[in-house]
Amino acid sequence: MLKTILFVSHASGFVGSEKFLYDIVTHIDRTQYRILVCCPNWGSQILVNKLEEFQNIKLYKLNYKSAISASKNIFRRIANAVLNLVWGVIFAFIIKKEKVNIVFSNTSWVCVGAIGAKLLQVPHVWLVHENLDSNIRRFIFGTEFYKKFIGWLSYRVMFNSQWTLDQYAHYLAEVSTGIIYNGFEFINKGVFGGDCKKTTFNVTNDLVLGIVGSINSNKGQLKAIRTMNLLRHRLPKCKLIIFGKLNNDEYGNKLREYVKHNNLSEYVVFKGFMDNIQDIYPRIDILLVPSEIEPFGRVVVEGIYYGCIVIAANTGGISGIIQHNVNGVLLNELSPEVIAENVVSVVNNKALVMKIKHNSYQSIKKYSLENTINDLRVLFEEILTRHK
Repeated sequence: MLKTILFVSHASGFVGSEKFLYDIVTHIDRTQYRILVCCPNWGSQILVNKLEEFQNIKLYKLNYKSAISASKNIFRRIANAVLNLVWGVIFAFIIKKEKVNIVFSNTSWVCVGAIGAKLLQVPHVWLVHENLDSNIRRFIFGTEFYKKFIGWLSYRVMFNSQWTLDQYAHYLAEVSTGIIYNGFEFINKGVFGGDCKKTTFNVTNDLVLGIVGSINSNKGQLKAIRTMNLLRHRLPKCKLIIFGKLNNDEYGNKLREYVKHNNLSEYVVFKGFMDNIQDIYPRIDILLVPSEIEPFGRVVVEGIYYGCIVIAANTGGISGIIQHNVNGVLLNELSPEVIAENVVSVVNNKALVMKIKHNSYQSIKKYSLENTINDLRVLFEEILTRHK
């Protein structure tokens, strides 16, 4: 008999944790498991639209909200907490109706599936992708309480990197923890993106810098643009491509204004959101990741796979992926001046470029989707064996 697993997402877009969720539910063995996915019915619906193409995945589109809120209004936070409890009861009805064997919450931002599972004593697994300490959103009773709450509601709490686990470990002494890396579908080394990219640079070459991800201040797009402003005189054929949806918010307007004020329209290109990474990374020679915090660093692995030289902040999970001057370049300081100097250094150092290219593929093999699916299979089998 098939065992039923309910996956709960905090959003229905298609970045970061939503991409991870899509990859695992579309590749997990459906001869062993029946798959249900719950997604919120507000905001971007790219994930929902993609999952609707699979007839053997049952999809619930519901109006539940995040457990943590950006609102400073205490009454709104109280209302949000009450709504989450109500949705937890609703999820309990879904869990009972569908005879769910395991509930899997794919983010720390939603607790409704965990509450429903707790009410029915169904095993619950939490996969945490985020560092709550660096987020402006807060749980009504505080971040420390919420971390303990995660442990209390779960049979297992898994993390996307050792760094992320370390941020929670103090609060989860009573629950078993582990790591499930984001998995990537590497086709084979023969089509490794680096094989068809430039292996040397020089100041007269056309050179493309890129930055990929959600456009917000934590991701460092403004630092990248300021870096480009410094580089245009030293690398006159260099340009910066920014991939990500540019919103009409304060930060988006700040980026536009800086480009306009400094006459950078010839050097900085906003390409918007693109969900096919094969349309992104082959265009980039040097990938910049000047993020303040990256609990894992999905774009780092993607960039390495497609043959980019990655220059990234030495922060969060990135330091677990990149070894400095071995398979990329790590920065301990993120000023535009330091980023620019490291770009120029890479351009002028043929030996370093060749070394990084040589080491790249081997350094990311452990992040294969095959390994991730196998880790999940082992986890699910252990839980099902203990809860017959």
